[in-house]
Amino acid sequence: AIEGGSAGGFTTLACLCFTDVFRAGACRYAVTDPSALATETHRFEARYLDGLIGRWPEERDLYEQRSPLRHAQQIRCPVIFFQGLKDKVVLPQQTESMADALRRNAIPVEVHTFPEEGHGFRDSTVQVAVLESTERFFRQHLNCERLGHIPTHGTGDAPLPFVVPKAAEAPPAAELANTSVPAFPPQRQSSAPDPDPVPN
Repeated sequence: AIEGGSAGGFTTLACLCFTDVFRAGACRYAVTDPSALATETHRFEARYLDGLIGRWPEERDLYEQRSPLRHAQQIRCPVIFFQGLKDKVVLPQQTESMADALRRNAIPVEVHTFPEEGHGFRDSTVQVAVLESTERFFRQHLNCERLGHIPTHGTGDAPLPFVVPKAAEAPPAAELANTSVPAFPPQRQSSAPDPDPVPN
């Protein structure tokens, strides 16, 4: 399973669209369509994607190529969404549009909205609810029950022992000393100009 929030939610959906590695996903206030973020977000995020994807709207095709919403038909596993209705960065419509697209493809979807939350959940009660709902969703769709009884929070059962795997034996220092480490490739320099200054 894979999960993430905001840009991490975009990564989650992109992985579900363009790979077959994962069997379930969870998204918190996820960017589902970069084009929508470029045109609808508040001014503090304005031009944010110019250096990450390309200049908008000149490179609109690149935005659409990377949009999970435009490739929703390629997602074949269940997804759960969490969205604050006061979010001014990633508008609730992004989550609604993505969930609707998945439902049209008969993909199991859950959407949980929080009227008083914005971009990033602040209320501890909401944070706990999101974690518990994510765990339940993953257990349900990953068939964890097949592995035997797994106690959950609030059942009164004693927790399962946590076993730390034995670490692999480290190589001798002399061997490390003779190991050559390849240099990292140089970072790609963006050709995009600096973002426009934020107006007063």
